Amino acid sequence: MEPHPCDDLPALLQHVLADPAASRRRADRQQLTAFREYIRHCELEWEGWCVRRGRRRTAHVLALFLPGNVTFLMLGEPLGPQQTDDQCRLTAWVTQRLVARRPYYLQSLAEPQAVGRQAALAAAGFRRLTDLQYMQRGVLGPEPGAMFAAPPRGAPPIEWRSYEPQARADFLDVLEQTGRDSQDCPELNSLRPVEATFESHRAAGRFDPRCWELALVEGHPVGCVLSAGVVGTPLSEVVYVGVVPGWRRRGLGRALLARSRHHARVLGAAGQIIVYDVRNAPARQLYERVGFVPLTLYQAWVRSPG
Repeated sequence: MEPHPCDDLPALLQHVLADPAASRRRADRQQLTAFREYIRHCELEWEGWCVRRGRRRTAHVLALFLPGNVTFLMLGEPLGPQQTDDQCRLTAWVTQRLVARRPYYLQSLAEPQAVGRQAALAAAGFRRLTDLQYMQRGVLGPEPGAMFAAPPRGAPPIEWRSYEPQARADFLDVLEQTGRDSQDCPELNSLRPVEATFESHRAAGRFDPRCWELALVEGHPVGCVLSAGVVGTPLSEVVYVGVVPGWRRRGLGRALLARSRHHARVLGAAGQIIVYDVRNAPARQLYERVGFVPLTLYQAWVRSPG
């Protein structure tokens, strides 16, 4: 096996975006267009590698270098034992090269049925962190679960403050506070500083400062909701929603999600997506109450440089 650099992005995407349950193992045109637009819009740097056996390419790895010093790996799904072996070896070889760059961590996603991708990640020293559930809801018509979106009786009024450069410190402080004792991938909090988390959220999609907001009660930030347009789709994403520890279980999460629906309309989206760690049962219950339904499930794999 000899790894080869690959600068043919469409060819790489054909393989790394392919549905592992499909016999042809090629991504469709809509997927390719949307993902290429995402890379272009976010100005992401990338590198690709493949394994060639004769005229055939038997293994593929695409590395995306994300803001916040995180490297995201996308792998091909092998079709047989020989390709599985090539994919495992290529992924391990690429991972060693990328670890030397000292990112805060490397991350990858794999579908539950993508056993070849999972084997390659494990062979490269990645560990399966958790499962991530993607959910979706519409934004047209009346508020889903409106009775749950209203703040509890007697709750103090919430003021909303949109992002601006002068508010960066406040946003960083709220991100740091809301990350404490979080049930969504808490292991990642120790792997990178809050400034890197901020930059990662900032580059998650079509950024609009009107859709990054702090929730203030009596002038004090008590939570935040960050929304962005999903590039190449008619959707918006709730990139992050969090409540500071002293204000949890007081109905603020419902208010933040109601506000995110307003963001979706500002962005001209027809629907929203949100992602949560399946270990976070309270988040699942809340999201279901306000109209989100399951979409897709992915395994989250992580490799730290150490």
